[in-house]
Amino acid sequence: MSIRMDKTALAMLIGVYALLFDSIVGSDSQELDSGAQPMPFKIEISRSFSVGSDLPFLLSLENVAAQNLETYPLETAEVKFLLRQYSSGRLVTQREARIGGDTQTHITGSPGKELVRTEAIRRQKIILQSGAKVELQLDLARVFERHLEPGPYVIEATYEGQFVATTSFRIMIYYAESVPALIRLMKEGVFEQRVWARNMLNTISGQPEWTPRQDDPPEKIENEIEKVHSWWMEHRALIELINRQLVPIEEDGGR
Repeated sequence: MSIRMDKTALAMLIGVYALLFDSIVGSDSQELDSGAQPMPFKIEISRSFSVGSDLPFLLSLENVAAQNLETYPLETAEVKFLLRQYSSGRLVTQREARIGGDTQTHITGSPGKELVRTEAIRRQKIILQSGAKVELQLDLARVFERHLEPGPYVIEATYEGQFVATTSFRIMIYYAESVPALIRLMKEGVFEQRVWARNMLNTISGQPEWTPRQDDPPEKIENEIEKVHSWWMEHRALIELINRQLVPIEEDGGR
């Protein structure tokens, strides 16, 4: 069944975007200098991402001292993350996550009946040669086990409780990228991801009306996703035109 983009739906789309606009283009934080450290620790991430997309970032540790230094490799180092979301310059949410360290947590079982087991890990240090640099590619959505809503964020990473790196980025609504990404997440993600993607897509477009359920058969999911895909293909050109007028795509290499 075709869903037409009438004046009411178009006004709704513009209205929803206007409500989100302030939080999307709100305050932005400057990257903090890691200071004069023997091993500068840095976090590098794109200035902006489309909602629903992957969120890759890079951690790096460099030995700028004249001598070789002993340290933990990034793959096993304890790195604590602090993610802050802002709206109109005010802190909205704050989340914490951790990778590596001397312990590892294993979660098994079904939802509501999880079994948590903590295991001690023996770690070995490495010798980082003078002038050498090590890097580790990660994804924020996997580190925090969730996708992020539109808005400005500040991410802080602390290496072994010693070195701190901080930078900022924004999650934007670029319909040409966001809608396909959210549809793909509805199709390929687990139930929680499907619900999140559906709710986000409904917030920015009014589609779909369908609300996923745990007991939805595969045929039902496929049929509902096909409806959304057909709606998108029918109205894509108009929606992208509105999107470009409201928030032009950055052309400074920041994305």
